[in-house]
Amino acid sequence: MKKHQLLALVLALLVLTGCGGPTMKPANYVPPTPGQTPATATPDPVLELTPTPEPIPTFTPESTPSPTLDPTPTPSPSVVPSSTPINNPPYTAPPPPAPPRTDVAARARLGFIGDILPHKSVYEAARISGGYDFTPHFASIAPLMVDDYLVANLEVPVSGGAPDTYPCFNSPPQLLDAMRDVLGVNLTTRANNHSLDQGLSGLKATDAQMQQRGMEFLGSYGSQELAGRLHIATVNGIKIGFLAATDVMNIGAPGSAPWCVDKYNAEAMRNRAAQLKAAGAEYIIALIHWGNEYVQPTNTQKNQAAWLFANTEINAIVGHHPHIVQPIAQMQVQGPNGPKVGTVVYSLGNFLAGQSTQGQRVKSGLYVRLTIERYNDGTVGMGAVEYLPTYIDVDNNYNQPYRVVSIPKALADHAAGADHRMNATKALNMRTLWDEYKVLMQGGPAVLLEG
Repeated sequence: MKKHQLLALVLALLVLTGCGGPTMKPANYVPPTPGQTPATATPDPVLELTPTPEPIPTFTPESTPSPTLDPTPTPSPSVVPSSTPINNPPYTAPPPPAPPRTDVAARARLGFIGDILPHKSVYEAARISGGYDFTPHFASIAPLMVDDYLVANLEVPVSGGAPDTYPCFNSPPQLLDAMRDVLGVNLTTRANNHSLDQGLSGLKATDAQMQQRGMEFLGSYGSQELAGRLHIATVNGIKIGFLAATDVMNIGAPGSAPWCVDKYNAEAMRNRAAQLKAAGAEYIIALIHWGNEYVQPTNTQKNQAAWLFANTEINAIVGHHPHIVQPIAQMQVQGPNGPKVGTVVYSLGNFLAGQSTQGQRVKSGLYVRLTIERYNDGTVGMGAVEYLPTYIDVDNNYNQPYRVVSIPKALADHAAGADHRMNATKALNMRTLWDEYKVLMQGGPAVLLEG
Protein backbone atom coordinates (compact mmCIF):
# COMPACT_ATOMS: atom_id res chain seq x y z
CA MET A 1 0.00 0.00 0.00
CA LYS A 2 1.36 3.41 -0.94
CA LYS A 3 1.93 6.11 1.66
CA HIS A 4 -0.85 8.37 0.43
CA GLN A 5 -3.32 5.46 0.46
CA LEU A 6 -2.29 4.52 4.01
CA LEU A 7 -2.75 8.13 5.16
CA ALA A 8 -6.24 8.29 3.62
CA LEU A 9 -7.20 5.06 5.39
CA VAL A 10 -6.03 6.41 8.78
CA LEU A 11 -7.99 9.66 8.32
CA ALA A 12 -11.11 7.75 7.40
CA LEU A 13 -10.83 5.60 10.54
CA LEU A 14 -10.46 8.73 12.69
CA VAL A 15 -13.64 10.22 11.27
CA LEU A 16 -15.60 6.98 11.75
CA THR A 17 -14.51 6.56 15.36
CA GLY A 18 -15.26 10.18 16.30
CA CYS A 19 -11.66 10.94 17.26
CA GLY A 20 -10.28 14.34 16.51
CA GLY A 21 -8.00 17.09 17.59
CA PRO A 22 -8.44 19.24 20.67
CA THR A 23 -11.59 21.32 21.01
CA MET A 24 -10.88 24.88 19.91
CA LYS A 25 -11.88 27.66 22.27
CA PRO A 26 -13.51 30.78 20.79
CA ALA A 27 -11.28 33.78 20.29
CA ASN A 28 -12.77 35.59 23.27
CA TYR A 29 -12.52 32.62 25.66
CA VAL A 30 -11.25 33.48 29.13
CA PRO A 31 -10.43 30.57 31.45
CA PRO A 32 -12.66 30.71 34.56
CA THR A 33 -11.20 31.51 37.95
CA PRO A 34 -10.75 28.25 39.88
CA GLY A 35 -13.98 27.43 41.70
CA GLN A 36 -16.01 29.99 39.72
CA THR A 37 -18.93 29.04 37.51
CA PRO A 38 -17.73 29.90 33.99
CA ALA A 39 -19.80 32.25 31.83
CA THR A 40 -19.99 30.85 28.30
CA ALA A 41 -21.77 31.77 25.12
CA THR A 42 -24.20 28.93 25.81
CA PRO A 43 -24.44 28.57 29.61
CA ASP A 44 -25.52 25.44 31.38
CA PRO A 45 -29.24 25.42 32.14
CA VAL A 46 -30.20 27.11 35.40
CA LEU A 47 -33.70 27.44 36.77
CA GLU A 48 -34.82 30.87 35.60
CA LEU A 49 -36.67 33.27 37.86
CA THR A 50 -38.99 34.58 35.15
CA PRO A 51 -40.30 33.35 31.82
CA THR A 52 -37.99 33.91 28.88
CA PRO A 53 -38.74 37.45 27.73
CA GLU A 54 -39.83 38.33 24.25
CA PRO A 55 -37.08 39.51 21.90
CA ILE A 56 -35.73 42.93 22.83
CA PRO A 57 -36.96 45.64 20.45
CA THR A 58 -34.43 46.91 17.93
CA PHE A 59 -33.59 50.57 18.23
CA THR A 60 -34.14 53.05 15.45
CA PRO A 61 -30.87 54.99 15.20
CA GLU A 62 -30.85 58.64 16.11
CA SER A 63 -31.11 60.90 13.11
CA THR A 64 -28.50 63.27 14.49
CA PRO A 65 -26.14 61.66 17.01
CA SER A 66 -24.75 64.00 19.64
CA PRO A 67 -21.21 64.74 18.42
CA THR A 68 -19.51 65.57 21.70
CA LEU A 69 -20.13 62.39 23.69
CA ASP A 70 -17.08 60.39 24.71
CA PRO A 71 -16.49 56.74 23.89
CA THR A 72 -16.21 54.56 26.92
CA PRO A 73 -15.22 50.94 26.55
CA THR A 74 -14.00 49.79 29.95
CA PRO A 75 -10.46 48.37 29.82
CA SER A 76 -10.02 44.65 30.27
CA PRO A 77 -9.61 44.04 34.00
CA SER A 78 -6.08 43.43 35.19
CA VAL A 79 -7.23 41.87 38.45
CA VAL A 80 -9.13 38.61 38.43
CA PRO A 81 -12.10 38.68 40.83
CA SER A 82 -12.21 36.40 43.82
CA SER A 83 -13.91 33.11 43.19
CA THR A 84 -17.49 32.22 43.98
CA PRO A 85 -18.01 28.95 45.88
CA ILE A 86 -18.84 26.12 43.52
CA ASN A 87 -21.55 24.65 45.72
CA ASN A 88 -24.21 26.88 44.17
CA PRO A 89 -27.47 26.23 46.03
CA PRO A 90 -30.74 25.48 44.27
CA TYR A 91 -33.14 28.38 44.04
CA THR A 92 -36.63 28.97 42.76
CA ALA A 93 -38.85 31.88 41.96
CA PRO A 94 -40.70 32.93 45.11
CA PRO A 95 -44.39 32.18 45.53
CA PRO A 96 -46.82 34.81 44.23
CA PRO A 97 -46.70 37.94 46.39
CA ALA A 98 -49.13 38.11 49.26
CA PRO A 99 -51.34 41.17 49.68
CA PRO A 100 -49.56 44.09 51.38
CA ARG A 101 -49.40 43.60 55.11
CA THR A 102 -51.59 45.78 57.27
CA ASP A 103 -49.57 45.35 60.47
CA VAL A 104 -46.74 47.69 59.45
CA ALA A 105 -45.22 49.57 62.37
CA ALA A 106 -42.52 51.47 60.42
CA ARG A 107 -41.35 51.95 56.84
CA ALA A 108 -37.97 52.99 55.42
CA ARG A 109 -37.98 54.01 51.75
CA LEU A 110 -34.51 53.44 50.31
CA GLY A 111 -33.64 54.97 46.94
CA PHE A 112 -30.89 53.72 44.62
CA ILE A 113 -29.35 55.26 41.50
CA GLY A 114 -26.80 53.77 39.15
CA ASP A 115 -23.47 54.76 37.66
CA ILE A 116 -22.35 58.35 38.08
CA LEU A 117 -19.47 58.37 35.59
CA PRO A 118 -18.82 61.86 34.21
CA HIS A 119 -16.79 61.82 31.02
CA LYS A 120 -15.16 64.98 29.73
CA SER A 121 -18.27 66.03 27.82
CA VAL A 122 -20.28 65.80 31.07
CA TYR A 123 -18.00 67.88 33.27
CA GLU A 124 -17.21 70.37 30.50
CA ALA A 125 -20.96 70.97 30.22
CA ALA A 126 -20.90 71.85 33.94
CA ARG A 127 -18.08 74.37 33.60
CA ILE A 128 -18.86 77.90 34.76
CA SER A 129 -16.72 80.91 35.52
CA GLY A 130 -14.39 79.88 38.32
CA GLY A 131 -15.43 76.26 38.59
CA TYR A 132 -18.21 73.77 37.85
CA ASP A 133 -21.92 73.47 38.59
CA PHE A 134 -23.69 70.14 38.11
CA THR A 135 -27.03 71.44 39.36
CA PRO A 136 -28.62 71.58 35.88
CA HIS A 137 -27.68 67.95 35.27
CA PHE A 138 -29.85 66.78 38.18
CA ALA A 139 -32.50 69.49 38.56
CA SER A 140 -35.18 67.80 36.42
CA ILE A 141 -35.04 64.37 38.04
CA ALA A 142 -34.45 65.34 41.67
CA PRO A 143 -38.06 66.26 42.60
CA LEU A 144 -39.28 62.85 41.41
CA MET A 145 -36.90 60.89 43.63
CA VAL A 146 -38.81 60.72 46.90
CA ASP A 147 -37.21 58.54 49.55
CA ASP A 148 -35.90 58.54 53.10
CA TYR A 149 -32.35 57.52 52.24
CA LEU A 150 -30.58 57.64 48.86
CA VAL A 151 -27.64 55.49 47.74
CA ALA A 152 -25.56 56.22 44.61
CA ASN A 153 -22.78 54.43 42.74
CA LEU A 154 -19.95 56.99 42.47
CA GLU A 155 -17.74 55.45 39.80
CA VAL A 156 -15.02 58.09 39.72
CA PRO A 157 -12.42 59.50 42.10
CA VAL A 158 -13.03 63.10 43.17
CA SER A 159 -9.57 64.05 44.33
CA GLY A 160 -9.61 67.81 43.83
CA GLY A 161 -6.94 67.57 41.15
CA ALA A 162 -7.36 68.30 37.45
CA PRO A 163 -10.44 66.60 35.99
CA ASP A 164 -9.77 63.61 33.77
CA THR A 165 -11.79 61.24 31.63
CA TYR A 166 -11.54 57.71 30.27
CA PRO A 167 -9.63 55.54 30.96
CA CYS A 168 -8.56 57.05 34.31
CA PHE A 169 -11.32 59.29 35.60
CA ASN A 170 -11.25 62.18 38.04
CA SER A 171 -14.23 64.47 38.55
CA PRO A 172 -14.47 68.02 39.89
CA PRO A 173 -15.44 68.16 43.59
CA GLN A 174 -18.50 70.23 42.69
CA LEU A 175 -20.04 66.96 41.53
CA LEU A 176 -20.28 65.97 45.20
CA ASP A 177 -22.02 69.25 46.03
CA ALA A 178 -24.76 68.55 43.49
CA MET A 179 -25.11 64.93 44.59
CA ARG A 180 -25.60 66.04 48.20
CA ASP A 181 -27.57 69.27 47.75
CA VAL A 182 -29.64 68.60 44.61
CA LEU A 183 -30.16 64.83 44.65
CA GLY A 184 -29.95 64.36 48.42
CA VAL A 185 -27.51 61.43 48.29
CA ASN A 186 -26.88 59.95 51.76
CA LEU A 187 -24.44 57.16 50.90
CA THR A 188 -22.14 56.37 47.99
CA THR A 189 -20.65 53.03 47.09
CA ARG A 190 -17.15 53.39 45.66
CA ALA A 191 -16.28 49.71 45.08
CA ASN A 192 -15.88 49.55 41.30
CA ASN A 193 -13.38 49.08 38.49
CA HIS A 194 -12.41 52.77 38.55
CA SER A 195 -11.71 52.93 42.29
CA LEU A 196 -7.95 53.28 41.80
CA ASP A 197 -7.94 55.43 38.67
CA GLN A 198 -6.00 58.07 40.64
CA GLY A 199 -4.09 55.61 42.81
CA LEU A 200 -4.10 55.29 46.58
CA SER A 201 -3.37 59.00 46.94
CA GLY A 202 -6.50 59.68 44.89
CA LEU A 203 -8.52 57.55 47.28
CA LYS A 204 -7.18 59.49 50.26
CA ALA A 205 -7.98 62.79 48.57
CA THR A 206 -11.49 61.59 47.65
CA ASP A 207 -12.05 60.56 51.27
CA ALA A 208 -11.10 64.07 52.36
CA GLN A 209 -13.40 65.73 49.80
CA MET A 210 -16.34 63.65 50.95
CA GLN A 211 -15.62 63.99 54.66
CA GLN A 212 -15.43 67.77 54.30
CA ARG A 213 -18.97 67.63 52.93
CA GLY A 214 -20.26 65.19 55.55
CA MET A 215 -20.91 62.49 52.92
CA GLU A 216 -20.87 58.80 53.84
CA PHE A 217 -19.15 56.23 51.63
CA LEU A 218 -18.05 52.62 51.57
CA GLY A 219 -16.32 50.24 49.15
CA SER A 220 -12.96 52.02 48.78
CA TYR A 221 -10.83 53.79 51.34
CA GLY A 222 -7.66 55.78 51.76
CA SER A 223 -6.92 54.34 55.19
CA GLN A 224 -7.21 50.96 56.88
CA GLU A 225 -9.15 52.55 59.72
CA LEU A 226 -11.92 53.60 57.33
CA ALA A 227 -11.87 50.19 55.65
CA GLY A 228 -12.68 48.49 58.95
CA ARG A 229 -15.85 50.46 59.66
CA LEU A 230 -19.32 48.94 59.60
CA HIS A 231 -22.03 50.98 57.94
CA ILE A 232 -25.48 50.81 59.55
CA ALA A 233 -28.01 53.54 58.81
CA THR A 234 -31.05 54.01 61.04
CA VAL A 235 -33.89 55.03 58.73
CA ASN A 236 -37.23 55.74 60.39
CA GLY A 237 -36.14 53.55 63.28
CA ILE A 238 -35.13 50.55 61.12
CA LYS A 239 -31.44 49.63 61.17
CA ILE A 240 -30.21 48.97 57.61
CA GLY A 241 -26.75 47.46 57.12
CA PHE A 242 -24.78 48.05 53.91
CA LEU A 243 -21.72 46.35 52.48
CA ALA A 244 -20.02 46.81 49.10
CA ALA A 245 -17.86 44.74 46.76
CA THR A 246 -16.51 44.84 43.21
CA ASP A 247 -16.06 41.77 41.04
CA VAL A 248 -13.78 43.61 38.58
CA MET A 249 -10.92 46.09 38.86
CA ASN A 250 -8.89 47.85 36.17
CA ILE A 251 -6.01 48.69 38.50
CA GLY A 252 -5.10 46.35 41.34
CA ALA A 253 -4.70 47.37 44.96
CA PRO A 254 -1.09 48.07 45.93
CA GLY A 255 0.58 45.39 48.01
CA SER A 256 0.92 47.84 50.90
CA ALA A 257 -2.84 48.48 50.99
CA PRO A 258 -4.83 45.34 50.08
CA TRP A 259 -7.70 46.73 52.16
CA CYS A 260 -8.20 49.86 50.01
CA VAL A 261 -10.98 48.34 47.83
CA ASP A 262 -13.65 45.85 48.91
CA LYS A 263 -13.14 43.15 46.30
CA TYR A 264 -15.77 40.48 45.71
CA ASN A 265 -15.03 37.55 47.98
CA ALA A 266 -17.94 35.42 49.13
CA GLU A 267 -16.43 34.44 52.46
CA ALA A 268 -15.40 38.01 53.26
CA MET A 269 -18.92 39.19 52.43
CA ARG A 270 -20.41 36.47 54.65
CA ASN A 271 -18.20 37.64 57.51
CA ARG A 272 -19.04 41.31 56.98
CA ALA A 273 -22.76 40.56 56.86
CA ALA A 274 -22.45 38.58 60.11
CA GLN A 275 -20.68 41.54 61.71
CA LEU A 276 -23.44 43.87 60.58
CA LYS A 277 -26.08 41.53 62.01
CA ALA A 278 -24.24 41.26 65.32
CA ALA A 279 -24.00 45.06 65.45
CA GLY A 280 -27.79 45.39 65.23
CA ALA A 281 -28.61 45.55 61.51
CA GLU A 282 -32.15 44.32 60.90
CA TYR A 283 -31.93 44.23 57.10
CA ILE A 284 -28.72 43.93 55.06
CA ILE A 285 -28.12 45.16 51.49
CA ALA A 286 -25.07 44.31 49.38
CA LEU A 287 -24.00 46.86 46.76
CA ILE A 288 -22.13 44.83 44.13
CA HIS A 289 -20.20 45.90 41.03
CA TRP A 290 -20.47 42.78 38.87
CA GLY A 291 -21.49 41.18 35.59
CA ASN A 292 -20.51 41.86 31.99
CA GLU A 293 -20.90 45.23 30.33
CA TYR A 294 -23.77 45.81 27.90
CA VAL A 295 -25.35 42.34 28.25
CA GLN A 296 -28.05 40.81 30.43
CA PRO A 297 -27.25 38.85 33.62
CA THR A 298 -25.28 35.65 33.32
CA ASN A 299 -25.91 32.41 35.17
CA THR A 300 -22.78 33.24 37.15
CA GLN A 301 -24.49 36.31 38.59
CA LYS A 302 -27.62 34.35 39.42
CA ASN A 303 -25.57 31.69 41.19
CA GLN A 304 -23.58 34.35 43.05
CA ALA A 305 -26.83 35.91 44.26
CA ALA A 306 -28.30 32.55 45.27
CA TRP A 307 -25.18 31.64 47.25
CA LEU A 308 -25.14 34.96 49.09
CA PHE A 309 -28.81 34.70 50.01
CA ALA A 310 -28.49 31.06 51.11
CA ASN A 311 -25.26 31.37 53.07
CA THR A 312 -25.17 34.90 54.51
CA GLU A 313 -27.34 37.43 56.31
CA ILE A 314 -27.70 39.48 53.10
CA ASN A 315 -31.34 40.18 52.24
CA ALA A 316 -31.05 42.21 49.03
CA ILE A 317 -28.49 42.95 46.33
CA VAL A 318 -28.25 46.11 44.23
CA GLY A 319 -25.91 45.85 41.25
CA HIS A 320 -23.89 48.10 38.96
CA HIS A 321 -21.26 47.91 36.17
CA PRO A 322 -23.02 46.67 33.00
CA HIS A 323 -24.01 50.30 32.12
CA ILE A 324 -27.43 49.08 31.00
CA VAL A 325 -30.64 48.28 32.86
CA GLN A 326 -31.07 44.67 33.91
CA PRO A 327 -34.06 42.91 35.56
CA ILE A 328 -35.24 43.13 39.14
CA ALA A 329 -36.03 39.67 40.50
CA GLN A 330 -36.62 37.66 43.63
CA MET A 331 -35.41 34.16 44.41
CA GLN A 332 -36.27 31.74 47.19
CA VAL A 333 -33.51 29.73 48.84
CA GLN A 334 -32.92 27.79 52.01
CA GLY A 335 -31.23 30.45 54.13
CA PRO A 336 -29.30 30.20 57.40
CA ASN A 337 -32.53 30.38 59.39
CA GLY A 338 -34.97 28.66 57.05
CA PRO A 339 -36.68 29.56 53.76
CA LYS A 340 -35.63 33.00 52.59
CA VAL A 341 -36.63 35.29 49.72
CA GLY A 342 -33.90 37.59 48.42
CA THR A 343 -34.40 40.59 46.15
CA VAL A 344 -31.81 41.34 43.48
CA VAL A 345 -31.56 44.44 41.30
CA TYR A 346 -29.05 43.12 38.79
CA SER A 347 -28.02 46.48 37.30
CA LEU A 348 -29.30 50.03 37.66
CA GLY A 349 -27.64 51.18 34.43
CA ASN A 350 -26.16 54.65 33.93
CA PHE A 351 -27.52 57.59 35.89
CA LEU A 352 -25.09 60.22 34.53
CA ALA A 353 -22.40 59.39 31.97
CA GLY A 354 -21.12 60.46 28.56
CA GLN A 355 -20.99 57.11 26.83
CA SER A 356 -22.00 56.97 23.19
CA THR A 357 -20.56 53.85 21.58
CA GLN A 358 -23.25 51.39 22.73
CA GLY A 359 -26.40 53.11 21.50
CA GLN A 360 -29.35 54.29 23.54
CA ARG A 361 -29.17 51.76 26.37
CA VAL A 362 -26.10 53.41 27.93
CA LYS A 363 -28.02 56.69 28.10
CA SER A 364 -30.53 55.24 30.52
CA GLY A 365 -30.88 53.84 34.02
CA LEU A 366 -33.27 53.23 36.87
CA TYR A 367 -34.15 54.98 40.08
CA VAL A 368 -35.23 52.09 42.31
CA ARG A 369 -37.06 52.46 45.60
CA LEU A 370 -37.10 49.57 48.04
CA THR A 371 -39.44 49.93 51.00
CA ILE A 372 -38.24 48.05 54.07
CA GLU A 373 -40.96 47.40 56.67
CA ARG A 374 -41.03 46.51 60.34
CA TYR A 375 -44.15 44.69 61.43
CA ASN A 376 -45.98 44.62 64.71
CA ASP A 377 -44.42 41.29 65.61
CA GLY A 378 -40.94 42.87 65.37
CA THR A 379 -39.87 41.17 62.14
CA VAL A 380 -38.49 43.18 59.20
CA GLY A 381 -39.08 42.46 55.52
CA MET A 382 -39.35 43.84 52.01
CA GLY A 383 -42.42 45.84 51.11
CA ALA A 384 -42.92 47.62 47.79
CA VAL A 385 -40.29 47.36 45.03
CA GLU A 386 -40.65 50.27 42.61
CA TYR A 387 -38.70 51.63 39.66
CA LEU A 388 -38.57 54.79 37.55
CA PRO A 389 -36.75 54.65 34.19
CA THR A 390 -34.43 57.61 33.61
CA TYR A 391 -32.72 59.02 30.52
CA ILE A 392 -29.62 61.15 29.96
CA ASP A 393 -30.88 63.83 27.60
CA VAL A 394 -28.00 65.42 25.69
CA ASP A 395 -28.77 68.38 23.44
CA ASN A 396 -25.99 70.66 22.26
CA ASN A 397 -28.51 73.27 21.14
CA TYR A 398 -28.74 74.42 24.77
CA ASN A 399 -26.28 76.12 27.09
CA GLN A 400 -26.74 73.21 29.52
CA PRO A 401 -26.59 70.17 27.21
CA TYR A 402 -26.94 67.51 29.91
CA ARG A 403 -29.96 66.70 32.03
CA VAL A 404 -31.28 63.50 33.61
CA VAL A 405 -35.03 63.09 33.11
CA SER A 406 -37.80 60.66 34.01
CA ILE A 407 -38.81 58.79 30.86
CA PRO A 408 -42.54 58.64 31.74
CA LYS A 409 -42.65 62.35 32.61
CA ALA A 410 -40.64 63.41 29.55
CA LEU A 411 -43.00 61.48 27.27
CA ALA A 412 -46.07 62.93 28.96
CA ASP A 413 -44.64 66.45 28.70
CA HIS A 414 -43.81 65.88 25.04
CA ALA A 415 -47.36 64.74 24.32
CA ALA A 416 -48.66 67.87 26.07
CA GLY A 417 -46.19 70.18 24.33
CA ALA A 418 -44.81 71.15 27.74
CA ASP A 419 -41.10 70.39 27.20
CA HIS A 420 -39.35 72.46 24.54
CA ARG A 421 -36.30 70.18 24.56
CA MET A 422 -38.25 67.11 23.52
CA ASN A 423 -38.70 66.07 19.90
CA ALA A 424 -40.00 63.06 17.99
CA THR A 425 -36.62 61.29 17.84
CA LYS A 426 -36.02 61.58 21.58
CA ALA A 427 -39.57 60.45 22.28
CA LEU A 428 -39.10 57.38 20.07
CA ASN A 429 -35.83 56.46 21.77
CA MET A 430 -37.30 56.86 25.26
CA ARG A 431 -40.46 54.94 24.40
CA THR A 432 -38.41 52.07 22.95
CA LEU A 433 -36.31 51.88 26.11
CA TRP A 434 -39.39 51.89 28.32
CA ASP A 435 -40.96 49.11 26.26
CA GLU A 436 -37.77 47.10 26.71
CA TYR A 437 -37.81 47.63 30.48
CA LYS A 438 -41.41 46.48 30.72
CA VAL A 439 -40.30 43.17 29.18
CA LEU A 440 -37.31 42.92 31.54
CA MET A 441 -39.52 43.44 34.59
CA GLN A 442 -42.09 40.79 33.65
CA GLY A 443 -42.52 38.19 36.36
CA GLY A 444 -40.55 40.20 38.91
CA PRO A 445 -41.63 42.15 41.99
CA ALA A 446 -41.04 45.67 40.62
CA VAL A 447 -43.82 48.04 39.67
CA LEU A 448 -43.55 51.45 38.06
CA LEU A 449 -43.12 54.25 40.54
CA GLU A 450 -46.14 56.51 40.30
CA GLY A 451 -45.98 60.27 40.53
